[in-house]
This record gives sequence, C-alpha cells and structure tokens, in this order.
Amino acid sequence: MRIAGVDLSARMLEQAAAKHVESQVDLHEACVTVLPFPDGEFDCVFCINSFHYFTEPQSSLLEIHRVIREGGRLILVDWCDDYLVCKLCSLSLSLADTVAEAIGSDDEE
Repeated sequence: MRIAGVDLSARMLEQAAAKHVESQVDLHEACVTVLPFPDGEFDCVFCINSFHYFTEPQSSLLEIHRVIREGGRLILVDWCDDYLVCKLCSLSLSLADTVAEAIGSDDEE
C-alpha cells in the first residue's frame, strides 16, 4: 500500500515529518492543481480540512480526479468558519498548536 501526503506549505510537511510519519508516508510539497503523480495512481484520495483554502477549486478537483484510478474514491471533509461551532473548533486548534509549539521550543533548549 502506498500512502502519500501533499501540502503546499513546507511548514506543514515539517510538522508531519516531526510526527515521524515519513517512514510510512511519502511527503510531497506541491500544489493540488499540479500533483506530482501519474494518472490513476491512487485507489482513494483524502482531502481533509483544506478544500476551503484552494484558490482554484474546480481545477483542484479535476487534478485530484486525474490521480484517482477508475472506480476510485475521493473522501473530502471540510469545514468553514461561517458557523460558531466551527469558529470555536478553529480557535481551540489554534491554541493547541500554540501550546504545542511552546512546549516543543522548551524541549529544544
């Protein structure tokens, strides 16, 4: 089984690598509109909590479709900050990231 992770942000890829996933996941810095994979490479593609950031959603979906084999699946899970609960979740995740970064910087000293 091949698992690949893609993000436009080098910082996000660094966070993934810090979780020691690189032995299980091939990490790639790339834009979703130009994925570094051949046609039909994957049985399933997961797009989690990022679609609302895509500046070209239609092109992004076409490119994701390109890398999914015939009969494959796209699992797209997303939220937005239009609803109070989503805003509260977003705030709590932001605070958790800030705390984790502070703890990580203490460990490095």
